[in-house]
Amino acid sequence: MSQALGITPALTGLPVTGEVLWFEDHGETVADAAVIASSRVGLEYAGSEASGLPWRFRLRDNPWTSPAK
Repeated sequence: MSQALGITPALTGLPVTGEVLWFEDHGETVADAAVIASSRVGLEYAGSEASGLPWRFRLRDNPWTSPAK
């Protein structure tokens, strides 16, 4: 998702309420059934229980996210 949004490491540390990064609410409703929760990608190296928690959220059939493993 960050690739689709153009978010790169150069933006690390910037507030998400600023002039460069911000969130907008366009009032779009997403059905609960369209949201998939899975474990985060790339956290296995940490060896912690957090690596398996379902903290990765994506929209079903969204072309910008890879399938859960």
